Amino acid sequence: MKKTYNLVTKTKYGKMKNIKMKIHFLILSLCVVISANAYTPPNEYKTIFEDKTICYRNLRYGVIPDAIPDSTSDRLLDLYIPEMTEKQQPLPIYFFVHGGGFAGGSKEAQLALFQKIANAGYAVVSINYRLMLKYNNPDKVRCSTYTQNGPGKRKFADGLNLAINSAVEDAQLALQWIHANAGKYRLDTNRLAVSGGSAGGITVLYLAFDSNQTVPPIKAVVNFWGALEDVSVIKTGKTLPAVLTYHGDIDNLIHVNFAEVLHKRLQETGDTMSILKIMEGKGHAQYSYISKYKTGEITDFLNKVL
Repeated sequence: MKKTYNLVTKTKYGKMKNIKMKIHFLILSLCVVISANAYTPPNEYKTIFEDKTICYRNLRYGVIPDAIPDSTSDRLLDLYIPEMTEKQQPLPIYFFVHGGGFAGGSKEAQLALFQKIANAGYAVVSINYRLMLKYNNPDKVRCSTYTQNGPGKRKFADGLNLAINSAVEDAQLALQWIHANAGKYRLDTNRLAVSGGSAGGITVLYLAFDSNQTVPPIKAVVNFWGALEDVSVIKTGKTLPAVLTYHGDIDNLIHVNFAEVLHKRLQETGDTMSILKIMEGKGHAQYSYISKYKTGEITDFLNKVL
């Protein structure tokens, strides 16, 4: 009996051991899958370019958003500043939101533009933000579907409005970070311009004219081929930021009429400082052209209105 008992015990133990080993293997496999899909934020670091521009990369301006797989939708920013002396006055701020249809792009994209503006005496802040049409877009909404034919042609979809609102919220968080860290980086929060291209242009226009953003106050907007669905959100009776708009006349993603309607509305409010630049023969996303030929115009405008 004793021998039989030992044999049965060993047999049962062997089965249990196999089951435990299988469970352990499944847990390990699950951990590997989770680990492979887990997001690890990039480290902060500093770069000094040949022109002595300093860039602080991957500064965190807000908590990591829920369920994102990479840094392009994380709340991170890059800060570019020119070489500074101890006696130098705090720097005016050029705050930039990248484009990409709320589904792509990143804060590093326009390095040449950022360096030129920094060299003109500005602190340049470029942000990443939640790309809702990349990670949360069950209806397959595309921004250009609602902008390519001009204002009033098609009402913005709920998914697009969600993407815009999310980008504006993150931009406001970044501006709060700037306000809180102005002393550390010697930033002049009373001289703030917001800028962006395409989806970023849309974002900063809504930020400037259709949000509760007040601290720090927005004094100017540099709008690269952006859009407002309804320009009636620009209200009279209060001080409004001046807007410099660049838009190509053959833009097939965001129609040039958005720029024309925007500028007309600004003039109706009594604005005499805003400027509209229609670029003949130019399409969408003319960043290289802007960086090569228009940074002087941009900084002249900012120096005048800030």
